[in-house]
Amino acid sequence: MHSNFYLLSWVAIVSFLSSGATKFSEKKLFVYPEFYNNTEIDSFSARNFPTNFNFGVSTSAYQIEGAWNIDGKLDSIWDNYTHRPDYSLLENGDHTTESYFLWQTDVDLLKQLGVQFYRFSISWSRVLPKGVIEDFESDVNSAGVKYYNDLIDALVAANIEPLVTLVHYDPPQILETQGGFLSDDFPQWYEDYASFCFQTFGDRVKNWLSFNEPYISALCYEGGLFTCAPGEIKSGIWSYRAAHNLILAHSRAYQKYKSQFRKTQKGKFGIVLYANWQEPKNQSELNLNAANKWFQFTIGWFLSPLLLTGDYPQVMKNSVATQSKLQGFSKSRLPEFTETEKQMNLGSLDFVGINYYGGFIVENMDQVYSAEPSISNDLSVKAYFPENWIQSKLVPVFPYGLRKLLNLMMKIYGKSKENFEMMVTENGLAIGDNEASSYPCEDSFDLERMQYIVSHLDQLYKSIVEDKIPVTLYSIWSLMDNYNFGAGFDIKFGLFCVDFDSKSKFRFARYSAQIFREVIDRNGFDQELVEALLSLGVLSELN
Repeated sequence: MHSNFYLLSWVAIVSFLSSGATKFSEKKLFVYPEFYNNTEIDSFSARNFPTNFNFGVSTSAYQIEGAWNIDGKLDSIWDNYTHRPDYSLLENGDHTTESYFLWQTDVDLLKQLGVQFYRFSISWSRVLPKGVIEDFESDVNSAGVKYYNDLIDALVAANIEPLVTLVHYDPPQILETQGGFLSDDFPQWYEDYASFCFQTFGDRVKNWLSFNEPYISALCYEGGLFTCAPGEIKSGIWSYRAAHNLILAHSRAYQKYKSQFRKTQKGKFGIVLYANWQEPKNQSELNLNAANKWFQFTIGWFLSPLLLTGDYPQVMKNSVATQSKLQGFSKSRLPEFTETEKQMNLGSLDFVGINYYGGFIVENMDQVYSAEPSISNDLSVKAYFPENWIQSKLVPVFPYGLRKLLNLMMKIYGKSKENFEMMVTENGLAIGDNEASSYPCEDSFDLERMQYIVSHLDQLYKSIVEDKIPVTLYSIWSLMDNYNFGAGFDIKFGLFCVDFDSKSKFRFARYSAQIFREVIDRNGFDQELVEALLSLGVLSELN
């Protein structure tokens, strides 16, 4: 009943796509004709992507697995945080889509989509409940290892490449009690965990991601809008310390993989960065500098150490040092790398993954001086969401920002490594629960998500084909609706909607799932698909 039900929506869309209802137009086509400038920049022109380009989808362990205390798993920091009495949301990831039990169903969905890869994360506390290995027999959770082995084997058998994130915000709570990200021991804990994963899964996993958005993990210590696990706040101090240890942990794991595993496993090791676009209010020197400062305090914070100098961006070092001195600190609140650590950091990346959702406007503001330290005061750049941009439940939609960002990153980092490579590891539209189709989702005509995907693929196509940016894959967030960190289940990202009230957590395809499948089948866009997109209202024509 369940499988036939969600397949009906696929059959209906396939029939629609093959109807050829609209004659292909020679006029300029736009996804959002009422927004932006309606110039060549925004007009739709995407065709076939390079033959070696790959399409896939992304998820993470805490957001889909459920089974939070099953088969030997102990708490992650998100398990602990969402079970605290002071946690403001009633919802958590205890059960979510129950992919720990339904992973075969998920693999079936991936097969239907025709993806070339699947990005998922490993729950550290599921495979190593104590966080570390002192005794292999007692400290390794065989049930957790079996779960990931079964999933990886099924993916490989289906010719779907595993793209594995080692930590997606959720290290073990048992290590948090010993300091977690703030502990000087964290880089060693992480290196040992990564080494265990390389040994256990590396014969089949060829692309590893160290951390998902370490910037966000660091900002969780700031409070305010970024109040999240582990729920401990000391703004302007702990965020920098956490990021420092995350960078060192990444570098140590990279060097471990390079020296002990790469020769036999022939894989690569990268990182995933928070990477929305900051558009300067205008082209004045002050506002251009503000945009650059914002970039350096987000992306540069991690890529300057890993790709350029081994150390933090100079503008960041100067700003934090100046503020720290005025606040009475004896030295900068931004930790310092030793010369040995700088040498270890530099070059410790095979590729860069970016999570791009949209953008915002930034403009210059006078430097804020405050007795209370915070990253926002160290940064002192005004940022806001423009009302005339397309709104979502996350950040305003700005497809051209993806192309701008990729070009900027290529300009800054493209010569840092031979065969520099980037991946779009997340891109997706947040739709509020009241806007998403209700159960059972058979009529889930998610036009906004279809437009979002097509517009961003168009800008990505231009980046690759016209601008020669070396982007090798594109991943939609997410395969299906799931628990959203800090927002519960009210925001929907999935190509498949999930009936969370059902015991079996039934998955049902949205229209965007079929559109994405058609893109994958064609390795881009051909005349037939463009005609279908016109008929669906995803594309519009202008004189």
